[in-house]
Amino acid sequence: MLTVDTHFEDGYVCDLCGEEFGDDQYANVFACSSRQVTAFVRWIQQQDFYHNTTIVLAGDHPTMDADFCDDVPADYARRVYTAVINAAPQAHSPQKAREFSTFDLFPTTLAALGVQIPGERLGLGTNLYSDQETLLERFGVKECSGRMGKRSEFLEELARIHVTDELVRLLSDRASFTLSEESELPEFHAQAKYDCRRVEEIRGIEVEYWNAQKPEGKHRHAMLSRYSAEFGHYADLTVRKIPLRDLEAVMQIVLKDGSTIPICALHGKMHTGSLTDYLSALQGQDYLVMIAAKDDAATSLDDETAALLQQLGARMDLRGRFRAGYVLVADASGRRTTPIREALSDHGTLHVSGRVDNVSYEIKSSGFADANVAMIRVNGVNRAVNTRGLNIVVYDRTLDRVIDSICFDTFDPEHPGHRKN
Repeated sequence: MLTVDTHFEDGYVCDLCGEEFGDDQYANVFACSSRQVTAFVRWIQQQDFYHNTTIVLAGDHPTMDADFCDDVPADYARRVYTAVINAAPQAHSPQKAREFSTFDLFPTTLAALGVQIPGERLGLGTNLYSDQETLLERFGVKECSGRMGKRSEFLEELARIHVTDELVRLLSDRASFTLSEESELPEFHAQAKYDCRRVEEIRGIEVEYWNAQKPEGKHRHAMLSRYSAEFGHYADLTVRKIPLRDLEAVMQIVLKDGSTIPICALHGKMHTGSLTDYLSALQGQDYLVMIAAKDDAATSLDDETAALLQQLGARMDLRGRFRAGYVLVADASGRRTTPIREALSDHGTLHVSGRVDNVSYEIKSSGFADANVAMIRVNGVNRAVNTRGLNIVVYDRTLDRVIDSICFDTFDPEHPGHRKN
């Protein structure tokens, strides 16, 4: 159990807080939190299970409130509060004052529960119920702090992450393209929200883009530069002599041996503005299209959109179904005349799953009055934007990967689209 009311600057005032310290809000919050913790501990002590229960109270750091400790003398060492109640063992020397750190709480907590620890040490900690010295007692605070600040070749080796399937999936989830037509020449932005400098095998992240009408023509390349610790790698590119509808791009990891691993793709025809243009662009492509409705996806669903969904394979009509759940899995190529999967319900959460060739899917959909969720999990990864309207995920069967995730708000008459980064 974690208490956080005292974590914020000045604390969080709840309904149980009093004003025993006047206008000192943090002191009032501190007292309130203490009362609640005390009441909880005393309640436990009154229960039948208390005789076999150990309670550990541990702070993670002294208060961070900027001015609460202004009146505390500078030479006073503020410490982290720790208390162990009803421990299984007895302290070896109960009257002896101990010098310890939070490292020591690891073996001490286990010992308090009755665990026998050979050598009385775990990690950098010492069991405080034993007669063994802690690191602070043996070396002192200054020496321990100095040693903790030293480099560790072992830890640095662990930090040199290698390229794994998990890392590629992580980068794919954090990579995105966005388009802008506001400038004189259209631009697109590539972003990977991950700092790859510490991955030993990676030389960088690259964008390659070309004209889809002339794939054998010139391909342009650009390396993403590190934008910030928060955003990872980022690039702005101005597109010349390529209409946005014909723009194709791929973001890829470049390894030090020169090989590449794709993590994100951009298809100009997938980025047209309106929902009807988007659905039209899907027709006849070798795509699996997965749709999940969320909240209210029906209020502004018009006849043209419904007709395009029918061309995609839909047989059920979502129009007029206020806050209904809806799921569609369709083959956009036109080879099928019926949907792979379709479901519509006015109540509860729709939950369907299945497999098409090498693609597994799991989809949830429900309206505002129910769970209000849209989930589209493709090969184990949730790709849905999960906002109001029709959430759409497109899987390119030729490229064998998800190429787009977007949600069109079909409650709004303008049907604005929102993409997942």
